Amino acid sequence: MNRTIWMLALMSVMTTAVKGQVRTDPTPFIPRTSVAVGYSLLNANAPPGNSEGFHAQGGFASVAVRTKDWLSVAGEVNGVRATKISTYGQNLTLLTYTAGPRFSLHQRRMSEFAQAMFGAAQARDSYFPTATSYTTSANSFALTLGGGWDIELSHHFALRAFQAQYLHTALPNAVNGSQNQLLLGAGIVAKFGGHYGTARGMVSNATKKRLSITCSASVRNVLAGESLEVAAITRPSEGEDVEFVWTSNAGVLSRNTPVISVETTGLAPGQYHVTAHAELVQDNSVVATCEVPFRVVAPPPPPPAPVPAPTPAPPVEESVFHDHVKDVYFDYDKWAIKPEAANSLAEAAVYLKDHPQLRILLGGFSDERGSTSYNITLGLKRANAVRDVLVNAGVPEDRLAVVSYGKGVQVCTKPAESCYHRNRRTAFQIQP
Repeated sequence: MNRTIWMLALMSVMTTAVKGQVRTDPTPFIPRTSVAVGYSLLNANAPPGNSEGFHAQGGFASVAVRTKDWLSVAGEVNGVRATKISTYGQNLTLLTYTAGPRFSLHQRRMSEFAQAMFGAAQARDSYFPTATSYTTSANSFALTLGGGWDIELSHHFALRAFQAQYLHTALPNAVNGSQNQLLLGAGIVAKFGGHYGTARGMVSNATKKRLSITCSASVRNVLAGESLEVAAITRPSEGEDVEFVWTSNAGVLSRNTPVISVETTGLAPGQYHVTAHAELVQDNSVVATCEVPFRVVAPPPPPPAPVPAPTPAPPVEESVFHDHVKDVYFDYDKWAIKPEAANSLAEAAVYLKDHPQLRILLGGFSDERGSTSYNITLGLKRANAVRDVLVNAGVPEDRLAVVSYGKGVQVCTKPAESCYHRNRRTAFQIQP
């Protein structure tokens, strides 16, 4: 029993020591698969029958595969050994192989679990009585009931701070062929895959600090092998910096920037999505997320046999083009289409539908105020807003490309609102 007390004391010290090292994500990260290895201590009364209670030491390895956020299928191998377990001086090696359901409660700093597992036990290096003699090895079924808790160190590692299980075996012992034992353990856990869950028991300071986020993609449909741009616009509390983590069911995206490029090489045609997870650098309990869907489409079939080329349409003069298709201007830090711009876009849509040979580049610009990265995102948002109006008016989307220049290109450089207004625009350019 003294060893059990010392084991519990050691686990308590380990738990206290890592409290300052645990991760502080405001939402729990639930792994798809977890693998744990560690130390085992068995408080046993195993065969032979005249053996008093003894301790056996060893280790364990377990694997759990999540089926639901709260349910996993787990398997565990435990091996312990003790020497001189009775007055006869024999040893004992006990191996158990069990599997069964595991029920988990995931929190942002700790995961608790309970499990019931069934399997087999194998004992050797001892004496097991039979009807006429004895053997040095024996097998029986094994049943374990128990649980424990893991302290989260990161998304990929945790400390198995404590694990306690009731272990029942039925090895021959010349008394009742039944053993009821206590199995303790501690170790480390490696986690693979997964997603963010819902925070439990957390009081956020979001009432003091704010963070909102919106996402958009440069195109909604992309040919397999090509790329698309995805941008996130955040509105944090004044003076706060934002950190990004991007994920996708098309693969993990690790760039810590508000605008990323998604490569589709090797992706099968189908529906995908990209998720932006943003948090304040100064207080990572304040978070916001947004998701952008996109579709990967198969390349078009080979072109048909050549046919005589139609007579090309006469080229359009730039001056005539800009008489009908005028730049769109925006208010400060906005990308909403103003009423006067809606009228000019209606005229532009009619002109573009009447000239189907034209392919247009929509360039988003901003004035010089604000950071470079923020204005790149803002310019993309403005270009996308104009594109959406034209598409809704019947202009084919594949004739419209978007790009953001942010504040990198200024048509007027005076520090005055009249000059700023001229720079806050989406400009039209005929592509060759």
